[in-house]
Amino acid sequence: MNQEWMKRLNIKGLVLTQKEDWSKVTITSEEVEEAILLGKKQENDSKERNLNDNSFDGGGDKSLQRTIASKQAEFAVRKFGGGTARVTQPNEFHDYPDVGQVNVRYVFDPEDGLMIMKKDQGKVPMILVTGNCPDFYLMGWIIPDYAKYIIYRINLGREEPVVGFLNKMKEHEACTYSKQWLLPMWSFNKELLK
Repeated sequence: MNQEWMKRLNIKGLVLTQKEDWSKVTITSEEVEEAILLGKKQENDSKERNLNDNSFDGGGDKSLQRTIASKQAEFAVRKFGGGTARVTQPNEFHDYPDVGQVNVRYVFDPEDGLMIMKKDQGKVPMILVTGNCPDFYLMGWIIPDYAKYIIYRINLGREEPVVGFLNKMKEHEACTYSKQWLLPMWSFNKELLK
């Protein structure tokens, strides 16, 4: 970055969000089991309603594993906030935020960024989570509409986008947001998880 800009913005030594900023949360065996039950119910309800599995690998055992891991990640976010927030139930697809007043996006691979979907609630904060049950890592957070705005501004005036879009993105995907750009969890307002 230009030294004059760094001086003007007073950001000398600025460090992007990194692994040391992640918050580790370990869920209890009761939370693990409840998440498994809810994940299985959600998967069955989705099949009964003939909802499309829009995930990368789509369907089968991997879909169930992903649904359960995502639900366990929601319990980890609830625990991070104090353990009292409401976690969505099956058949509440996009009617309520996932946990309290926050949405949760789980990724198996800690190298992945945050994929923002077109149906995501744009003004509801979203927390990116990774890890293996029972240990989860809250990687950071962002407001999806703000992330879209940043991606748009970075690419403004370019014929081909340089940031935020992957090859072969699916129709329901809006953009991807780097995990290093997420706001660190120490800056998150836990009141949204009460």
